[in-house]
Amino acid sequence: MGAHTGWPPTWIGGWRFRVWAALAAGLLLFAMPSRLWLKNSLFIEAVQVVSQDRAGCSPSPTVLLGGRVIQCPPDSARLETLGKNLEQAGQTVRAGDWQLAYLSAKVYALQGRFADARASLDGAARFFPNDYDPAVDRGLIAWLGGDTVAARTEWAQVTASDWLYRLSQYWGERLPESLMATVLTALTTGANQSTRASAYESLGDLYRYRQEYIAALPFYVQAVELQPDKTLPHIKLAVTYNGLGRRPEAYEELARAAALPGISPVERADAYQWIGTLQIYDGRWDDAAGSYTTALAYDPGNANYLLRRGWLFVQIGRPEAALAEVQAALLHAQSLRNPVTAYVVRAQALMALRCYREAAGALDAAKRLDATDAEYQAAAAQFQRLVGVAGGEGKDCPALAHSP
Repeated sequence: MGAHTGWPPTWIGGWRFRVWAALAAGLLLFAMPSRLWLKNSLFIEAVQVVSQDRAGCSPSPTVLLGGRVIQCPPDSARLETLGKNLEQAGQTVRAGDWQLAYLSAKVYALQGRFADARASLDGAARFFPNDYDPAVDRGLIAWLGGDTVAARTEWAQVTASDWLYRLSQYWGERLPESLMATVLTALTTGANQSTRASAYESLGDLYRYRQEYIAALPFYVQAVELQPDKTLPHIKLAVTYNGLGRRPEAYEELARAAALPGISPVERADAYQWIGTLQIYDGRWDDAAGSYTTALAYDPGNANYLLRRGWLFVQIGRPEAALAEVQAALLHAQSLRNPVTAYVVRAQALMALRCYREAAGALDAAKRLDATDAEYQAAAAQFQRLVGVAGGEGKDCPALAHSP
């Protein structure tokens, strides 16, 4: 062996170094990851416990808690153990960890310990004011404890959009009517007309996202009555009518939205594209293509509208026009909701022209983007059936081979 050059030092690799390295590693493993492991394991355990009211309940048992009905209550012994572990974790993990405090509050609430629950939420907000606003949760704790006045006071500080986001995380099943009544009172009492309209619209959204159209309907009706000159409440009301199978009323509401004076061209285009969407549901391809043409007149270059009109052109036997639409849409591919759809529509148009080699290329492009996409898989199956029936015979379309 050659002479030692000075690096690495001769003591690295010796037994003393190995002993000290092992001790240091042990201290690091104990001091840092053990706390992280404790937090993460408790976090997982707490999520499992407090989520039991959303799963495995058929039929759903109920228990009165603070005068309120809780669906599928978690096991009380497990709750008690978890509560104690969370209290211990609050001393071991850095003080004020808002996630643990939030979970502790949920456990306390399920145990009926509402004062402890509020204290946990206050601690989380005190230590992490920029990460966590406890107003919604404090209101829920007060509501669970039967104090609707305190709940309304807390919720009066919360915007309707914040409510929509937070409340959607709480109940997996139907929302309790008494809770929604309290929320509505908090959001609308003393508020101006615009704020009340926003509250009604947001609560309608909450139900519509759950496809509870009957419950969503009166909120959207109120929102439209309060702000009849806004397009979005009209459109959401129309979507709700459609979900209830009341298609004529949906068309009427969208026609009102499209005819509103003073709205922006983009808003008017949105109303027309929704009209086109309903016409697609009804199989009215030509009418739908016309509606999308009108939408594009108000919002030229909207890639999603172009792509939808291209798909309609395929349905009504205009594959060359469909290819032009796809090419125009791909110039704005970054704004497409799903770029795979563009290549699928292109493949469908090429199949209609019997340009099978070029259609296979379009499908390969779609596959490279997302082989699991349902639209791609359906188009690929269609291609295999079509080529099989045609015996693989098609025509060469070299001019289309390298189009976008």
